[in-house]
Amino acid sequence: MASMLIVTFKKEWRGYAVGETAGFDSDAATALIESGRAKLYVEKPSAEKAVKPPAGKTAAVKAPAAVKAPAAKQPPAQQQEEQQQEQEKEQQEQQENEELDEKP
Repeated sequence: MASMLIVTFKKEWRGYAVGETAGFDSDAATALIESGRAKLYVEKPSAEKAVKPPAGKTAAVKAPAAVKAPAAKQPPAQQQEEQQQEQEKEQQEQQENEELDEKP
C-alpha cells in the first residue's frame, strides 16, 4: 500500500476549499503540491494550541499544563528567536502565495 501524505489546500480543488486538510496517497499528494494547489501539512506542536472558552462564557478556564510560559517570562534570547522563526514562516508563506498568484 502506498504511503499517505496530508496536505492543506491553497486553492480550491474538486470540492476541497482553501485551508482544508486531507490525506492522499503519496503520488496524488505530490501532484497537488507540485501544481501549487496544496502544501504539505505540518502539525503544530500541541503546546502551542490555544484553549478558547465557548462564545458568551465568562467563567475562568484553566489552561492546560503544557502551555508555554507567557512571552514576558521567557528569556529575551528565546523570545527573540521564536519571533524570528514566526517571521520567517510568515515570509515563506507570503512568498508561496505570491508565486501562486503569478501563475496563470
